[in-house]
Amino acid sequence: MKISNKTNSFITLGVTALFAFVVAGCGQPAEPATPEAGAAPTTTTEAPVESTPAAFTNEKGEIVCPVMGTVIEDKDKAVGHQDHNGKRYYFCCGGCPDQFKDDPAKFEGGKAIN
Repeated sequence: MKISNKTNSFITLGVTALFAFVVAGCGQPAEPATPEAGAAPTTTTEAPVESTPAAFTNEKGEIVCPVMGTVIEDKDKAVGHQDHNGKRYYFCCGGCPDQFKDDPAKFEGGKAIN
């Protein structure tokens, strides 16, 4: 009996998929282990999930460097960020994070007037 190339490819694909499923698992968490009789109970404490604070923005909703007042078009292009009082502040250049860190309250409302 001769197996066609199409059937052979289908079998190979099926075996590969089965192998990947076995190696990776089904994505379901493992059943918790049942404690042995007389064993001390164990507890697990998970750290609370923290959400990312809202970005500091101007009245137009644009992300703004609080030190220089510069609009930052993409937070991935910002030169770092710092969180303060529930807001995430992004910076436009290398000197801004240090100035902000020295006195964050000075910049909470946006560019400080010196």
